[in-house]
Amino acid sequence: MNAGIHMDAGSGAGISAQQALLLLSKVAETIMSPLRFVHHDHVAPVCSPLLQDQVDGLCKSPEMRRNLNQVVSETLGAKHLTIAPQTVADLRTTKPISDIFALITAPYDQIEDFLRQATAVRLQHAIRNCVLKADRERVRATLGDAAYNTAIREAPLFYANIVADVDHRHFAQEADDATFVLQTGATLFRSYIRDIDEGLAQLFAWRLPKDLIAGNVALDAPQIKSCTRLLAAKGPGLV
Repeated sequence: MNAGIHMDAGSGAGISAQQALLLLSKVAETIMSPLRFVHHDHVAPVCSPLLQDQVDGLCKSPEMRRNLNQVVSETLGAKHLTIAPQTVADLRTTKPISDIFALITAPYDQIEDFLRQATAVRLQHAIRNCVLKADRERVRATLGDAAYNTAIREAPLFYANIVADVDHRHFAQEADDATFVLQTGATLFRSYIRDIDEGLAQLFAWRLPKDLIAGNVALDAPQIKSCTRLLAAKGPGLV
């Protein structure tokens, strides 16, 4: 765990006790009710040979849903997942921690939107170097206007030290691949969260399709600060 983020608690106003309790309860629900929150890629092998619609049908029975949740939680090892006491203690006073909790517990479409933003920043050089109009339009269509604009207008000013050196020709070829696009942001932020708390990183991985989990990125202190800034600016935040 990178202790620096806990020491930089002054990076924003704290959250209320009610907000902290809500975030912790969502994390607890992810652990105890994985069928609702964990991505089906992680659940499917546990429930095999049942298909997703068959699992959904069984879950209409409260007793069966409770039993299936227990099996999935135990098989994944969710009940043994540990979040550092210092992380929980810092939840109310350290905005980066509450932003991470908010990201992990957000609806999946909001997580996906943020991953596009993270990818746009990470691949900013490659995006700017796409000189063909057709390539630029394909990149914009895949990332969405908001993330594309972040890459062009904001990344050089606010997040330059997390921009990766990626060949724009390779990126242009992969721009239609939604998995490649999301994987880039997912790898960056799983690594960022892992530097802060291993347990939270595991929860984040469970929220994502398996093919988005592709190793780790080594981040130095300035890069961690830039990731913190990006999450605060573009992440789901507190509801």
